[in-house]
Amino acid sequence: MRIDAATISVKDAYALLTTVVVPRPIGWITTVDSGGDGHVNLAPFSYFNALCSDPPMVTLSIVDGRGGVPKDTLRLMQATGLFCVNLVEEHDLERMNQTSAELPPSESEAVHFGIETVPFEGGVRVASARVAMACRVVEQHRYGRAAKVTLVIGEVLAFHVDEGLLTGSGVAVDGALLSPVSRLDGPHYGLGARRVTLHRPTGRSGS
Repeated sequence: MRIDAATISVKDAYALLTTVVVPRPIGWITTVDSGGDGHVNLAPFSYFNALCSDPPMVTLSIVDGRGGVPKDTLRLMQATGLFCVNLVEEHDLERMNQTSAELPPSESEAVHFGIETVPFEGGVRVASARVAMACRVVEQHRYGRAAKVTLVIGEVLAFHVDEGLLTGSGVAVDGALLSPVSRLDGPHYGLGARRVTLHRPTGRSGS
């Protein structure tokens, strides 16, 4: 069956993308309101990924809120130029899901749901996250038709890594010690316990 991407509804396009582009890493983003009471905004985004490693950079796609109003995460990172990506593992799954609730701009998800944060590189990180990346906004691009999306490109300024996750050969994380959560279709999440090892073939390819 061929489905014409130009004619299907936004709802159907979203359903197809989020069903087949799986699993998707989750960026659990902390931003800080530099004005007013300096409250912490905390929200998960599954249109998130790594971009490059020299310098280390990440991408984050944020759809507009209702009525085309920028979401708090985007508004605060535009105001401060900073945000922090917190790794979501199984021990934080339910709390991460709670922070997807829509709260008034003046109300902090971290405070509302009792999630502790600690200062990190001019912003804050989630205290229970064993890995976090403090980032600065490098570029922003707007895409989409009726449903507008802002693609944010961030450069990683510093990593927080729990020392118990490090291998003995430098600063690399032993992936077998992580229990990452990924987004699947609808309300479903993937848990990263099962691992398969395949080594790359030796020699040069013809390409």
